[in-house]
Amino acid sequence: MPVEKNNETVQPGVVANFKEYRFPKEYAKWASDLASLRGEDIGTKPSAGNLLDQIVNHVKKPRPKSRNDGNSGAFETIEKIQDILNSNEVFKLENKKVLRRFLNELEALKTHETLNPRNTLFHEPEEWDEVDGKLVIDSESKIEIYGHFRTPFFEAKSKGKMPVIDSDWYSETPNTATPPYWIALFGREHSLGGKSINGLEIIIKNCLNEIDSTPIAVEFTSGYKMNANAAKKLASVSAVRNAISGLLKNKTLWDGSRFKAKEAGEALGSKPLKLKGKDIERINEILGIVGQPTITLKLNRKQFMALYSQLDVYSRTSNFNERESPVNGEKIVVKSWADILRA
Repeated sequence: MPVEKNNETVQPGVVANFKEYRFPKEYAKWASDLASLRGEDIGTKPSAGNLLDQIVNHVKKPRPKSRNDGNSGAFETIEKIQDILNSNEVFKLENKKVLRRFLNELEALKTHETLNPRNTLFHEPEEWDEVDGKLVIDSESKIEIYGHFRTPFFEAKSKGKMPVIDSDWYSETPNTATPPYWIALFGREHSLGGKSINGLEIIIKNCLNEIDSTPIAVEFTSGYKMNANAAKKLASVSAVRNAISGLLKNKTLWDGSRFKAKEAGEALGSKPLKLKGKDIERINEILGIVGQPTITLKLNRKQFMALYSQLDVYSRTSNFNERESPVNGEKIVVKSWADILRA
């Protein structure tokens, strides 16, 4: 079965072709599973809403002594996080930054001694018993319970109306309980309500790993506005400079001392340029995308000459504007930027 591909215009005259991402399906499953778990499934009041609603509200709470008041920063963007993870558009650089900030907030939540859901603190009597159907407290001393309040004591206190649902949800030891909130955020194939749950942290990490490694075929067309700034940015890509340098050595692209810019542009766009290292970073920054791009430059004559006129700004080893024709040895005459625009 063929892999579905997406074509998206990321800038005027620039089209990105990429395979459909996996992470939106992972997020959709997570959101659907959580939304299906009602209050009675996770040991809370039905009025509190489903687990997805409760998690959104929980993550919005600011950490104590934090300058974040809950209305700004990553906490403000929980809805945006949902939009990002639910989208199958080519991934934007700004959205990667949003996810990184949010992941940092989640990791801070995970290590916080009180806001970590597995460390939610409750107290109950150290010793108690049931006598003739009545709860008898045998000791005034209290013990600490972490994670969830639905313990055997609470079951007895409620006269069986609120029984223990899962003994793994609570613990007398910090950082060991696995209650529903913790599973929803940090779980790894944990069972909850008969469903296998990977937490939001894992989904975001999977997303970040996927977008960084996703191949993206980028095509610059004649609709791309090749102004001086755009030309300088593309000229910063070494693969572009190397490709044009190779074209300048091609004798078939010369008519005496006249370089056939139109034909050179066609030759340049005949195959994609493979990128690596800094070139990948530069193209991603130019287009505001994330991935492993290749670029195809399908430029017209004017665009090609506009790009060519900027190459010396970045070249350390070649003086492009002093190049000579490989046919007759005469120097190339490169028009000024104003002449190129008027051509």
